[in-house]
Amino acid sequence: MRHVWLAIPLFATVLAAGAAGARQSSPPPPIVLPANPLDRDLVVLRADGIGRKTITPNGRDDDDPAWSPDGTRIAFGTPGPRGAVVAVLDLRTRRLRRVGAGSSPEWSPDGKRLVAVDSRNYDDLVTMHADGSHRKKLGLTRAGIADETRPAWSPDGRRIAFVGNGLYVVARNGTGLRRIRREGTGGGASWSPNGRRIAFDCITRRFETCTVGVDGSGLRGLSRAGRHPKWSSRNLVAATLEEPADGVLVVRPGGRLVRHLRGALSSPNWSPDGRRLVIAYEVTTNTRLYATDPAGKSSDRLTARRGTIDRAPVWSPDGARIVFRRHRPGRCSLVVLDPRTRRTRVLVGHTKDRYCDDRPDWGRGRGILYESGGDLWVVSPRGGRPRRITNTPGAETSPRFAPHGEIGFLAPPGGIWVRHADGSRSLLVPNGGPFAWSHDGRSLAYAASGSNEGQNDLYLKVGSDPPRKLFEGIDGTPSWSADDRRLVFSHTDPYPGEATYLLVIGLNGSARAVWGDPLGDPDWRPR
Repeated sequence: MRHVWLAIPLFATVLAAGAAGARQSSPPPPIVLPANPLDRDLVVLRADGIGRKTITPNGRDDDDPAWSPDGTRIAFGTPGPRGAVVAVLDLRTRRLRRVGAGSSPEWSPDGKRLVAVDSRNYDDLVTMHADGSHRKKLGLTRAGIADETRPAWSPDGRRIAFVGNGLYVVARNGTGLRRIRREGTGGGASWSPNGRRIAFDCITRRFETCTVGVDGSGLRGLSRAGRHPKWSSRNLVAATLEEPADGVLVVRPGGRLVRHLRGALSSPNWSPDGRRLVIAYEVTTNTRLYATDPAGKSSDRLTARRGTIDRAPVWSPDGARIVFRRHRPGRCSLVVLDPRTRRTRVLVGHTKDRYCDDRPDWGRGRGILYESGGDLWVVSPRGGRPRRITNTPGAETSPRFAPHGEIGFLAPPGGIWVRHADGSRSLLVPNGGPFAWSHDGRSLAYAASGSNEGQNDLYLKVGSDPPRKLFEGIDGTPSWSADDRRLVFSHTDPYPGEATYLLVIGLNGSARAVWGDPLGDPDWRPR
């Protein structure tokens, strides 16, 4: 029953500008889900840590940014379907281009070419034009290049320095490879503005970063902590501390500390004027809502409020709004979001929910149905006083509007139940779990106890036909595509390492992964 293609594609094609609150105006992709990945947004800030501006607020795990010499573009690494991909963001137009496989890109001094680690094997360097054309492998596989290597172009554009099994200098075409120091294993290198010295990850007994003359002489310790040094045009060096949460050090070439930029900051790179840094900022604390297309080729972060856990999102019938649960310490709210403007409105300020993750439902002309305190309630999308539907000793959860005016829900002693218009109820699927009706009302997809202990499987019941198992291993609730031909759900693969994916599955049981590390239930936007 399982035919899964596990590949996590590149997440974004268009970037928003400005601060974290500024967003793109184009409609979001059709699947919304809560997620808490270790996002790395790229931020620009002054060397004193002030004036932070997020330039890639889309949750793609961007890293290793590099400023072009004219300050108009930023190249960086971002996840792709077969490894890291080099992307170039034009800060004037906000246009993003993916220019080819690679990681840790760096610009040539004339801004026409890039050098990067070859992410197809991580054992060589590649150069390419800024648009990705004229790609060339340099043939340096014997030098110990690895994914931690951060190459650097010399100020005159003739040479490239990098750390493999030592510090190397090579001509830009890959000829004349020369190891000038034995210290260092897979790290960063950066040239001084005058081209006479190189800062690099030396990892000696006393120092983690050092500087050395381009001929390999005059080794000097730079700092006892920090990696991947970057030398600015103003003769300052920035380096990432070992733990990203510890931030970035800014030091003089002689080792004197100038400033410690604290926070989840890493991979600093100086602007051409040496006044600003572009840095990868790691976001780990919140659970936020994202939208992604069915192929996983783009994503858009919809909520970014600190100190909240946003879960259980559901699209409105017209696809224009989203209702979700927002949890803060001691409070669970029902919130409506406009995905175009990112504005939110609290619909029900406090619901009696222990875990604040029970998914609501939005019916066409029937209001928003939700669970609170084990009973079912409905509230108008415009707000106002909620109306209680049930008041029973048993807990009723996961309510859904049924196709013919009834209400479906989960209730003890187990199974999917239906509440009829006269208030009576009947058992629809014994032992059934989280469920969803198709838009035409003919099919029911639901989770039920699977063959593996502690795991639910996905079942499909069409009309009066017996149910059939569609997939082994489903987390939470499935959601139908607008044409009722596919389902999307969250799946945790126990091997390797209990990785979690967003899966899209056809009714024939063929599934593919489209997004990594989701949390909770995705919902497919209607037509």
